[in-house]
Amino acid sequence: MRQDLSIVVNKTGNTYVVALEGQLDTYTAPQVEAAIGKIIAEGAMMIVLDCQKLSYISSAGLSTLVEAQGQLSAKDGKLVAAAMPPAIRNVFDILGFSQIIQVYDSVKDALAAK
Repeated sequence: MRQDLSIVVNKTGNTYVVALEGQLDTYTAPQVEAAIGKIIAEGAMMIVLDCQKLSYISSAGLSTLVEAQGQLSAKDGKLVAAAMPPAIRNVFDILGFSQIIQVYDSVKDALAAK
């Protein structure tokens, strides 16, 4: 059974926290791309992805995140991830994505490190 993705955006100062809940896959990646694109267009320089409730990520989802990181880097901005479940973090690490997108243990840690 396919699960949808919930995206909740909160702004803390100049930082946006994007909470993802559910599956980030081929079907839901365009939603994330649109949400992050809107935030970047609003002038965001720092985006923290709250992955605590992310249950699955596919190659399409990973590609969307790397693309967003590239867009922010071009503007001297940054996209980081936080609170990844162990299975998602394992995929990130094995495929080398943690070399591209910095991962923090918690949203609090990510916000403190900016």
